[in-house]
Amino acid sequence: DGKAAREWDVTTATTMASSAEIAQKIADSNAELARMVAEAEAAQAGSAQAQQAGAEEDDDLKLGPEDTKYKTLEQMSADIKGLDEVFELLASVPWLDEDDVKQKELKGMAMVSLLGTLEDVGFNIRPYVERIWAGESDDSMVQTCTEAKDQAAVLSILFHTRKIVEESGEPPRR
Repeated sequence: DGKAAREWDVTTATTMASSAEIAQKIADSNAELARMVAEAEAAQAGSAQAQQAGAEEDDDLKLGPEDTKYKTLEQMSADIKGLDEVFELLASVPWLDEDDVKQKELKGMAMVSLLGTLEDVGFNIRPYVERIWAGESDDSMVQTCTEAKDQAAVLSILFHTRKIVEESGEPPRR
């Protein structure tokens, strides 16, 4: 009910990192991925025999050309898991109280800075996140995401949104 949503205390959320800490987490994740890609490229260059023999990569682990940042599904999965708190914060936006200064600042940071930072590092999820904030919760929206990492991010945000609804009820509508 609406009362439960209004009583939801943002301080109980696990996502109380500052915007600088969240940006650092994203930067660290990208640095780790860059290191992993460099290692993979070095290993690939070292196996010239396999390349000359015409060995092909396993198609089951190959992402589409739009996901060139990731060499394997495991790398993408690790990146998504590393951003779980970010996705949880994005899911909590509709419950943040604009009459509370700290929550209003957190909401603004999530809606502008956080989504902008995610876009800067290659995520294209803003239209989906805005639909979730407007109350959509159907998993089928991810079918229009063109990249696997965007699909995973949107599904994570939907998961956290459902979890918050179960714990606190529907968000207050303003």
